[in-house]
Amino acid sequence: MPKKLRIAVIGCGGIAVTHHLPRYEEMADVTVIALADPDPQHLNTAGERFGVARRYANYEEMLAREEIDAVDICTPNHLHTAPVFAAVRAGCHVLCQKPIATTIEDATTMIEAARAAGVVLGIIYMQRFMKCYLTAKHLIDCGTIGRVTFLRARMGHAGGLSASVAPERWRHSFANLAGSFSLLAVHHADLMRWYAGPVKQVAAIGKTLVCSMEGDDNMACLLEFENGAVGVLESCYNERPGSNVVEVYGDLGTLVCQTDGSLRYFATSEVETMLPMGGVGGEGTEWQVLPPDRQPAISDFESYHAHWVHCLRTGRPPVTPGEEGRASLEIVVAAYESSAGGRFVALRHQRW
Repeated sequence: MPKKLRIAVIGCGGIAVTHHLPRYEEMADVTVIALADPDPQHLNTAGERFGVARRYANYEEMLAREEIDAVDICTPNHLHTAPVFAAVRAGCHVLCQKPIATTIEDATTMIEAARAAGVVLGIIYMQRFMKCYLTAKHLIDCGTIGRVTFLRARMGHAGGLSASVAPERWRHSFANLAGSFSLLAVHHADLMRWYAGPVKQVAAIGKTLVCSMEGDDNMACLLEFENGAVGVLESCYNERPGSNVVEVYGDLGTLVCQTDGSLRYFATSEVETMLPMGGVGGEGTEWQVLPPDRQPAISDFESYHAHWVHCLRTGRPPVTPGEEGRASLEIVVAAYESSAGGRFVALRHQRW
């Protein structure tokens, strides 16, 4: 691996500019050597903002001409598969936006292609490195709330209301797996699996009630986990103000990750001794709140991207490899199948 990891980014729209490229800019041992996007405005705006001179309208040409160690794919949902295959053929490691693909079949093919080529395929779920969720995971693993019995997660905002403004955009079409559940709830599908393990079956109802779009703007999903726990996963595209809440209930306590990043908890065990810092608060009969600035640094990495770069340099697998991405996608796909058919849908790709 060279002194500076050479990364190319495919897809220079909003997610690349707001989340991916800024993270690489923070790393001294990384250089973004090239960008690819068929939209010249997106391509040049990103290139100018982040000082990347080598820009391509065609990612195949970029992969053929440049010396690249890893490719970060920031394209829309339905445009993940082809660039993943191209990057793998070029011998590059791949980091891909969530969800991994629009079908389980495509996800499986991507995983197998990366494995055959001997490259690492990671699917980015940024919430795994947010303090509140990391702290909750640590407390669950320490047994602070006992056996996890129930989870509830909700993510919503009013972004779907703008669909009518630009109906030609990819988020307008459900053929692109564009709906509130696939774009929002998939984040929490990953967290719920992280907290409670594989999912056994799901049942869901999705509706398009308010927004001018083909996909769901409101959806609720019931999950049964293999360990017997129950979960409810919700998404909404017309919620003002937006929310991002995860609740985890155990037989000894409760954890609530709140929209503002604080952790609200009630536990019969001594929480203070479970965290790598003092003065947090202990057991009691009242709810306690741990604001973001008092949450400990559970991880060595401040972002998924820093973790990803470390994995490539050390050979360590990413926390969400392709198989994890497929498992979270399966929850989404099964929920849509359930909503369409009015029945529970069993899951088959939660383990590997």
